[in-house]
Amino acid sequence: MKKVFISYAHKDRSFRDELIAHLAPLKRRKVVDIWVDDQIPTGSS
Repeated sequence: MKKVFISYAHKDRSFRDELIAHLAPLKRRKVVDIWVDDQIPTGSS
């Protein structure tokens, strides 16, 4: 499985969401693991 980190400007969140939607079939088949910054727990450093 390949790990994919998506780096984006927060004003472009809609583009990030569109990219995640396009990658969804690969994620379901466990080809990619998608990670974005909103998965960082609040208060972690």
